[in-house]
Amino acid sequence: MYQPISVHFENQVLQVAPETKVIELLDERRVLDERVVGAKVNNKVVSLTYKLRVDATLELVTATDEQGHRIYIDSLVFMLTYCFWKLFPDRRLVISHSLSEGIYFYLHSGEPVTGEMVEALNEAMLETVRLHLPIETHFMDKDTALATFAHDPVSREFLTYTYLNSIIVTSIKNYRSVGLTSYVNNTEHLKFFQLTKYREGMLLRHPARKIFPEFSTFEDQRQLFEVYKEQQQWASILAIETVGALNDAIVKGRALDVALITESLQNRRILEIIQQIRTKGTTRIVLIAGPSSSGKITFAKKLQVTLQSEGVPASAISLDNYFVNREQNPRDENGDYDFEALEALDVEGFNRNLLEILDGQPTQLPVFDFKTGHRAEERIAHHPRPGEVLIIEGIHGLNPRLTYAIDPRYTFRIYISPLTQVNITDSIRIPTTIARLYRRLVRDNRYRGYSAEENLSRWPSVRAGEEKNIYPFQWSADAYFNSSMPYELSVLRPFVEPMLKSVAQSSKNYPMAVYLMDFILHFLPIPQDLVPNTSILREFIGGALYLQVK
Repeated sequence: MYQPISVHFENQVLQVAPETKVIELLDERRVLDERVVGAKVNNKVVSLTYKLRVDATLELVTATDEQGHRIYIDSLVFMLTYCFWKLFPDRRLVISHSLSEGIYFYLHSGEPVTGEMVEALNEAMLETVRLHLPIETHFMDKDTALATFAHDPVSREFLTYTYLNSIIVTSIKNYRSVGLTSYVNNTEHLKFFQLTKYREGMLLRHPARKIFPEFSTFEDQRQLFEVYKEQQQWASILAIETVGALNDAIVKGRALDVALITESLQNRRILEIIQQIRTKGTTRIVLIAGPSSSGKITFAKKLQVTLQSEGVPASAISLDNYFVNREQNPRDENGDYDFEALEALDVEGFNRNLLEILDGQPTQLPVFDFKTGHRAEERIAHHPRPGEVLIIEGIHGLNPRLTYAIDPRYTFRIYISPLTQVNITDSIRIPTTIARLYRRLVRDNRYRGYSAEENLSRWPSVRAGEEKNIYPFQWSADAYFNSSMPYELSVLRPFVEPMLKSVAQSSKNYPMAVYLMDFILHFLPIPQDLVPNTSILREFIGGALYLQVK
C-alpha cells in the first residue's frame, strides 16, 4: 500500500497518492481557469502534467506571472511549429526575435512567407486548439535522442554538445521536438494568439502579460526590424545561428576567429553610424541611450575615438555629474530615492552648459560627488573646438525633455541594445532581456560586489525603470546599434554558473536562477583571454581598454 505525500496548497495540507499529476489535483479542487499555465512545485516551475513524488509546496503559475507568460509564449511557438511541420514538412521555419508583443519567424531558405501560408497556418492552429490535443513531455537518454533526431541537423548539433544526459522531448501526437522549459498541458489553453504576415516572414502575436488575455496595440517597429535583419546577416557571415553551431566552432578551434570577426562587424557598423552623423551635417550632440547592460559606456568611447580618427573633434560629457543634491532627489512610491527619474538630473543646468558650448563659449562643467551625494566645489573647464561633437550617454538620452533647449538639428540620437543572435534550436530563442541579465550579473558582481540573489531581486525594478524611461523613446532614435556578440554567453558562463548555483531553493529568485541556468549551461565555455580588450564585452568581464579613454 502506498504512503501518501503531503502537498501544501493554498493554506491547506493535502494528502495525495504518489505519482499524482498536478493537473489532477487542481482539477479535483476546481481551481483551474484560462490563466493557469503551470505550477511551482517546491519553488521550481513545472508543467501541469508534473508528477508529485515527494512532499511538496504547490503554487499556481498564471499567464500574468513572468514565468507563466514565458510558458504561454513558448507553448504557442511549439504549437505553431507543430502546425508548420504538418503543412510544410520539407521546409525549415526559424524563430527570430520579439516584435510588438509577438515573435517573428522566417523561412531558412530565404524565400518569403506567403499570405496563403499564413492563412493555412492560422486555420491549422485554430483547429489544433479546438481538438484539445495533449502536449506531452518525455525524457530520453542522449543516445536515444540523437537517434530520434538524426534527420534534424539543428537538433542533432545541439544534442551533440549538450551537457544533459537526460533530454526533454515535447510532443503533440507524432511530432516531437527537443525542449528546455515547461509548456501548457493541452492545446485548448492556447486560443489567444494572432498570426499575420509581416515583411518577408510572419508574426505570431501573444497577449500582453499585464492585461492577459488582451492584446496590446500593434506598433510597426520598422527600424528595430532592420537591426534584426542585420543580425541575421551577421549570423550568416559567421555561420553561427544556433548554440550547436557555436559549440561546433569552439570545438574546432574557431572561437578567436568568431570574436575577431564580430569585433570587425561592430566596428563597421560604428563607421556606418558616423557616416549618418556626417551626412546630417549639423550634428553637434550625439545622445546615446539603451537599457541596462547594453554596453553604452564602451560604445560611447568607441564612437568618440572613431570620430576623432575620422578628423572630427569629439568629447564626452557625463550625465552622472548633473545629479541634483541628494535632498532634492525625487523619491519613488516606496519612499526610496528614484535615481532613474529625469528629475534626478539638473536638466536646466545641463541645457545651459550645452548652449554655451554650441555658442563656442568656454564653460565650467559640474562634478558630482557620489560619496557625499552633493555637487562638488571643483569644476571641469571645457573649451569648445570648432566643429566639436559632444558624446553623451545615459538612460534619458532619447527623452526630448533632456535637451529641451537644444534645436533638434544639432542632435543625433542612438539606441543601443544587445539583440541576441544565437538560438538554441530553430524554435527556441534566447530573450534579449535574459542576455542582458547575464551581463549585469557578471558586471555587478565584479565591480559592485552584488551577489546573484541581490541582483535578481533588483531586476524587476530595473525593468520597470526601462519601461518608463527608455522604451517609450526608442523609436525616436536616428540610428540603432546591436551590441550583442554570438559568443558572449560562452564567455560569461564560467562567471555566471557559480553565481546562479548560489541561489537557495527557498529564495523567491530561485525559479529565475533555474531558468537562466537552463539556457547558459548549453554553451561550451570560452576563455576570457580570447575576448579582444576593445570588445564591448570587456565592460562586463574586465580588462576594457576603452574605459581608459578620457
